[in-house]
Amino acid sequence: MEVQKWRIALHEAGDIGGWHCKKDHPQFTLIKEVFEKHKRLLCYDDASELSDKGLEEVEGITLCFPQPRNMQIDFGRMKKLKYLIVRNLICEDVKYLPNELRLIDWNEFPLPSLPATVNLQKLVALRVPGSHIKLDEHFERCRLPALKYMDFSNCKNITKLPDLSVIAPNIKRLELDKCENLVEIHQSVGLLEALEYWSLYYCKNLEMIPRNLKLKSLQFFDLQGCRNLWKFPNIGQSTERLALPPSIGNLTSLQDLTIGTKYLHDLPSCFSTLPNLNFLCMFDFEYFPKNLDIPDCFPKLEVIVVIDSNITTLPDISSRFPQLTRLYISNCCNLQKIPRLPSCMDTVEVTGCKSLDSQSSRRLLRQFAEKVGLPRNIVCPRGSSHRDYASETDFPHKKGFSFKIDGEVLIQGSKIPKWFNHQIGGSSISFSVSRKLLPSFAFCVVIQVQSKERYKYSISGYYAINIFVDGYKGLHSNTIYIRTRTPPSSSYSYLWVFYIRDSSLEGIILNEGTEVKLQFEFSNNNPEIAEITVEKCGVHVACTCSPQNSAVDKVACIRIQERLKVSFDERLKMFLSRVAADVLPFKQKLDRLSNAQDGYYCPLCEIAEDSVLHLFQCCPFAKGLWYAGRWGFRVEMIQAQSIREFVEHIIDPPMELLAERVNKDEFTLYAAVAMKILWDAREDALFSNTKPSINQLAHRLNTQYDSNLRSLWTTQGTEEQNRESAWTDMPIGVPEIQHQCHPTNTIPTPISSMAQPFLNEDADFNPSPPLKKMRTS
Repeated sequence: MEVQKWRIALHEAGDIGGWHCKKDHPQFTLIKEVFEKHKRLLCYDDASELSDKGLEEVEGITLCFPQPRNMQIDFGRMKKLKYLIVRNLICEDVKYLPNELRLIDWNEFPLPSLPATVNLQKLVALRVPGSHIKLDEHFERCRLPALKYMDFSNCKNITKLPDLSVIAPNIKRLELDKCENLVEIHQSVGLLEALEYWSLYYCKNLEMIPRNLKLKSLQFFDLQGCRNLWKFPNIGQSTERLALPPSIGNLTSLQDLTIGTKYLHDLPSCFSTLPNLNFLCMFDFEYFPKNLDIPDCFPKLEVIVVIDSNITTLPDISSRFPQLTRLYISNCCNLQKIPRLPSCMDTVEVTGCKSLDSQSSRRLLRQFAEKVGLPRNIVCPRGSSHRDYASETDFPHKKGFSFKIDGEVLIQGSKIPKWFNHQIGGSSISFSVSRKLLPSFAFCVVIQVQSKERYKYSISGYYAINIFVDGYKGLHSNTIYIRTRTPPSSSYSYLWVFYIRDSSLEGIILNEGTEVKLQFEFSNNNPEIAEITVEKCGVHVACTCSPQNSAVDKVACIRIQERLKVSFDERLKMFLSRVAADVLPFKQKLDRLSNAQDGYYCPLCEIAEDSVLHLFQCCPFAKGLWYAGRWGFRVEMIQAQSIREFVEHIIDPPMELLAERVNKDEFTLYAAVAMKILWDAREDALFSNTKPSINQLAHRLNTQYDSNLRSLWTTQGTEEQNRESAWTDMPIGVPEIQHQCHPTNTIPTPISSMAQPFLNEDADFNPSPPLKKMRTS
């Protein structure tokens, strides 16, 4: 019954948060953690069931109603009450509060002051936002030595903050957000040694803050929106220029600082040496403060935000703030240039800066490209037009992975730079790669913001970048705030560029010719304010895309698509198309042969020139693989003078190439798998300097062929059992078989009449040693 009542009360109040006091230290948490025992009164309807004795045992009470409710409460009998949380309760008179209270969390507290008889020596948290409280002489007489958290946000009747060094000397967190009528703060507040968090956010009429600031524990200080802050004690009222007191340099623990006032021109010299400042936000400045334009300002500063200011230039950020990682500039209409930024920079957002020259934007984009090691002047063989895909079904994925963004730039603009060698309309784009690891790349999207009504500060959203590659799906997601001011029915475009270094994608091993798809998604949190669409996207990457307008490529693709069954593996189809179009990268110089006059040798045999026809037909590794496979095929039987003729024999083999009970589809599949294995082995030798044995390659061939054959003939049974070889003679040019009787090298095969030299001994072809001697002699 008690649990049911708790659930009903919680459901009625919706998602409730509150304070939980552990060992006199309150923490904001769920109500269920606070009121987990019978001693806690969970809702008003429970009160009628409690006797007077029961009320005396209550330690916690929450009264949270979805709609305002009139009610009179007498706390006089709740002597042990420690936790009090109230929402939407209209109570005209509270004459008593228990002395044992640790937490008062009462939104819109109805009284102008705490009861005169209150003695809250154990109170730790006082949270009364939106209340009628005045902090009058009754409050000034209070002594709250245990008080550490105080929240008077949106209290319109507060005009002056009294002497807290007497009232609450151990205060750690002081929130006075949007106290619109707050004018003055007592000098003692500047001497609270335990104060860590102090927010005066949009106290629009605040005129003075303490001159002597000796807040050695202060970590967060927010003066954003304090537009009338123009005077400190001991500064004449006729002063037209605001100056912070030199004592601000005593805030040695300060980590976050937000200042917003158009009257503040200069900062004290000690301001720039705050040793632990990490975040600096400046609003409504006429000029960039001069005292910040000195070397080694703020040795730990990582984030700078500049909003609604008339600055025209920025200092040399690279030398002034060497640790800076994020820079946000918004609505600085006169800003013209952005200097070169530190190498550790990872995020830059510049919006609403209409005077910014295009050269600064180009330099900014180039700097990030250099940071992640993007090569320049990359040309895609396919040209500037690229296809996209309508859905994820084109790229089925089995495994997920995450990756990080190594650089991010958001600037105004509607044109993707020309150096992005892949561009297309829409939100997704694809390209091909040949390396074993996905290379570094830059991904760019153009988003259009169509405002429906004027928004003053920012609109927020959630974005996701998906990478579909070789059965994997990578995901990076985050929130974004577009900070700018736009009139109704206006439209702005933004260029959003993400930089990903190849090290961020470690562990993703690719096959040659792997198609990679990038997809951008955006979810708008403020659809009533503005509509956001993705107009186009682009990629800058070293690719191996096929030439789109190549007649050979087009004919090869059409021929392969017409000949092969629909169920034939799409990646093998694409691979055969690329082989037929002769667009695979060859003649890549081997590092270990760099001293030779011509280092463009086949990475496998290292004796002949690296070419596509050599790899699949003439290389000793190729001859060994074709013969050592299940069918003992002699690849010399394919009479081809070009790679196009070779592929033609593969996709439409003549009868003399077919063994008994082997049809064309099976032969094509077997040959395509063999060619793909040879290409992968070449890539391993080229980039990893590792070579598999012929026996290992044959094992891969048989295994992958069986796997693909099951997919090819899903609707009918296969007839591969007891198939005899039609090619039993040793192929010409294959090196001598070296016998290595290791059980781990045994190749399972269902064939009983295979060539005996291969079956009876666990043969391992190792052509490299003798061939090297032939080449070097």
